[in-house]
Amino acid sequence: MNGPDSRRRARRRAGVVAGVVLVTSLVELPDRGPPPRDPLGVAGVDKWAHLFGYAVLARTLAAAVDARSWRSQAGVVCLVTGYGALLELLQRSLGGRLYEHGDVLANALGAALGVLARRAALAVTRPDGLPTSDR
Repeated sequence: MNGPDSRRRARRRAGVVAGVVLVTSLVELPDRGPPPRDPLGVAGVDKWAHLFGYAVLARTLAAAVDARSWRSQAGVVCLVTGYGALLELLQRSLGGRLYEHGDVLANALGAALGVLARRAALAVTRPDGLPTSDR
């Protein structure tokens, strides 16, 4: 099922996810003070949202371009990280949004984790697209 239709759907999914990330990054938020910490006290909940959002974006983009080599996967990580950094810079010009280095770091970590998650999924999939457990 790696035909043109599935690739087109994968590209469309990546575009939708990129659009959702764009809108959620640039929509002005009401000032509610600092974001709450996660239950473990590791980071603000917003950092986890950045990590998750950019992991989903990187995974869908890697699928859309069928990134299988380390070079192409690194390219996806760099592209998604750059997209996140650009959106953070755009937030400087908007009221109600802040540029934070921690957000850029969370975006980059999320991008790397998203590509690694796709790589792991490919490792347990046969060439015909079925899971290895279906042998």
